Amino acid sequence: MGVVRPQAEDLARDEVKKPAKRSKATPGIQLIEKTYNAVREIDPDLIDDSAFADRLELFTIVKSSERASADEDIDHQDGSLDQLVDSILTHGQKVPILVRNSIKVNGRYEVIFGRRRLAAVRHIRSNPRSDFEGADRELKIKANIETKVDGQTDEDFDNQALVTQALENASRKNLSAYEKARFATIVHSTGIEKQEVARMMNMSATNLSNLMRITRLVPNSLGDMIGAAPGSGRPKWEALASALEAQTVNVDEATRLLESMDPTCSSDDRLDALLAEIKRGPKGRPQRATRQLNGVATVQKRPGGLKLIVTETKTTKGFAEWLDTNLESIMGDSLERFRAESPGKN
Repeated sequence: MGVVRPQAEDLARDEVKKPAKRSKATPGIQLIEKTYNAVREIDPDLIDDSAFADRLELFTIVKSSERASADEDIDHQDGSLDQLVDSILTHGQKVPILVRNSIKVNGRYEVIFGRRRLAAVRHIRSNPRSDFEGADRELKIKANIETKVDGQTDEDFDNQALVTQALENASRKNLSAYEKARFATIVHSTGIEKQEVARMMNMSATNLSNLMRITRLVPNSLGDMIGAAPGSGRPKWEALASALEAQTVNVDEATRLLESMDPTCSSDDRLDALLAEIKRGPKGRPQRATRQLNGVATVQKRPGGLKLIVTETKTTKGFAEWLDTNLESIMGDSLERFRAESPGKN
């Protein structure tokens, strides 16, 4: 069967239109709709691979075994290449890819997302059918072109493309509440205002603030130990964040509790078990009398007292002597802070 050539009404329908007030477009599409032109047909040989494959690792959401493949490009997840090739040969390319003008070479493009569709069209051109060799070898790919706006720097243009690709990938995955919190925080760190992040992720400003509170109070290292917890909603993570904020448990204690758990249990089970241990309180779990403090000192907690032993290393040489000289003022300041924060214990 030959390649189906779209009719005029199909081309018109393929053009990207201004979204309605409640657009169903994915967040990545929403971010760059304002810079879309009409769908173009481009020679695949003029399109280079994305320059952001390595930088996309910055958008890794949760580094746990349950999400080992969660941060692959979404175009490499949905079905085999052969299935897509057959679909394009039978029905034509239904969904345009997104490219941008190359900064390095005039007249060339870089793919932002749609790498699997691009690979399929390239495969068809390289492996033409005997009855349609001419048409197959000349097949072009439908694409929207993201353009650089006036006054936009190359760095901003790069960041926009990077965030667009990451958002489009993430929007097609079933992210857990914690993954959404991590992802929103990363996107915001690229310089995008919170209001825009909320719009791109289709959530209210209040919901976004609640999610970002979680990432502010729960260190990434602790979150990675727990995992994505796909079956756990925001309230559980908020409970952990509140416990850390109130110092019901500290990061070191939470880390030790997680390290003591069965490594084969799911991330949801780890989160539930950690919250249960926190609820039991310090009296309900064994205490560790000695702990290390940032590799600088050893703290020994005893009934009615606390012992601090400072050990000098190559990187902390002279610190013990400095601390000895300034200890009186440090203790005085700490005592004043204690009395201010604990008026009932004066």
